[in-house]
This record gives sequence, structure tokens and C-alpha cells, in this order.
Amino acid sequence: MELWANGELLCTLYCTPQDLEDLALGHLMGRGLLDPGSPPAVAAVPGDPWRLETTLSLPGKPGRDPALSRWTTTLSQVVELAETAMEHTPLRKKGGVHAAALGWEGGFLVREDVARHNAVDKVVGAGIIKGVDFSVAALFTTGRLSHEMVLKAAGAGVPVAVSMKYPSDLGAALAAQRKICVIGKVLSGAPVVYTNGWRVAQNRQ
Repeated sequence: MELWANGELLCTLYCTPQDLEDLALGHLMGRGLLDPGSPPAVAAVPGDPWRLETTLSLPGKPGRDPALSRWTTTLSQVVELAETAMEHTPLRKKGGVHAAALGWEGGFLVREDVARHNAVDKVVGAGIIKGVDFSVAALFTTGRLSHEMVLKAAGAGVPVAVSMKYPSDLGAALAAQRKICVIGKVLSGAPVVYTNGWRVAQNRQ
């Protein structure tokens, strides 16, 4: 899938062919090219390869810095987010794809893709369309939290990033710098809080 903006090719994405508008918006958000308050329309144009086309009003507008958010959560809530995501991933049950989810007070979104980066872009894009306040939301991924994955969370302004796996050293360093709480091995029965543990408590008081 080729992603085009303002008549120029930005990149080629190898993706699962669902939720393509979400994918485009999330990817553009991660690159700092999008104003999340007024997302543009995205057209999927069949062909070989397929194209996603949009028109942007540059420059973009970055998401809220996660360091400005004072939002906190609990381990039980992030575990529940991960469990709920796993219950709503029909493609993942067949194997071979990743899932990503957003959870906030009274809300939940989940998306799937063959690539973990795309799954995160898709759920961020879905959140943009829905008007989610990312500064009070947690991001869950089935993939490893590499530097690039944490950068996507930071670009959206998400203060808590949760994974079934673990962060890379560079991912954890970026999360610590950007005041993002990273939680790994969330479904292992013994989640590990790697950075900014003040954002998460064992139990809600």
C-alpha cells in the first residue's frame, strides 16, 4: 500500500487490508504531519499497488506532550485492557498478526495488522477519528516496545504504553525521557513496570 499526501509518495506500507483510513491517519500523526483536531479525508484507490491518498494542510500539529499529562492508572486496569484486546482480535486468533488497543475511562478501541507498527498506527488513527483524548489513555500492543513504538506513543501524547512483551533499551530510555510509563509482560501474571512507575498503582484507592 502506497501512502500519498499532497500528490507526493511518502512511503510504502506492507499491511493487512482492513481499517486503511485509520492506518493512514495514525502513520501521519506519528510523523508529525497531521493536525489531530481536523483530520483529512483519506481515499483508498485500488490498483497495483493500492494507494492511500490524502491532502494535508502543512505543517502538522504535534499531539500533546505526554510529559504534560498527570494521568495515572492501575495494574489491574492495564491488565484488563490487554485481556479485553485479546478477546476482540479475530485475526490474531488465527495467528500471524499483531494487535493494538487504546483504553480510557469508559472507552476502548482495538485494531489488528500483520505488522506491530501498523497495528499501533491503526488504533491511533481510529482514536483520532473518534476524538479520543490521548493524554488520558493507555496504549496496548502485542509487540515489543522498541524505540520506534514508544515514539509513536509519544507522538500521540499517550502517557502509558503496555506490552505483552518488553521494551528495548532505547525504547525504555525514550519512555523515561518523555514521562511515559512502560509496562511489560502484562499478561504474564507478573507485569513489570519499567519507567515512570508513579503513573501506575497496584490498586485504586
